[in-house]
Formats: sequence, C-alpha cells, structure tokens
Amino acid sequence: MLKEEIYQGVKVNIKIAKLQLIKGLWTSKFSTERSNEELLLAYSLFFELNGNMNNYFGANCLLEVGNNYLREN
Repeated sequence: MLKEEIYQGVKVNIKIAKLQLIKGLWTSKFSTERSNEELLLAYSLFFELNGNMNNYFGANCLLEVGNNYLREN
C-alpha cells in the first residue's frame, strides 16, 4: 500500500514539473527573466525527482534558459 502511495506522489510531482516547464516555455514569449525563473524551478523539480539519472526534461529546461539568453542578444 505504501509503495503505491509513493508511486502516485511521484506521478503527481512529475506532472507538476512538466506543467512548470510548459509555463516557462509560454512565458518566454512575454518575459525572458520570468521565463528563466519558471524554467529553473522546473529544472529543480526534475532534478529532485530524478537526481543524477538521465533527465530529458531537466536538460530541456536548461536548453530553453540558454535559448532565452540567446534571444536577448
């Protein structure tokens, strides 16, 4: 029973992190600074969930932060 509750909690946290990533991508159209804040928050959530394991979504967050800086210049 406890194992199932933990699994459900992780699934919910992954959904929250993915929504944070999408929010950061959407916000980049209006405010680069705010977008970077949202993307870094999403990255920290993905890192907390996956640790040092391969993390596509976390890497995508950092890639988008870099893209935001490139668009500014």
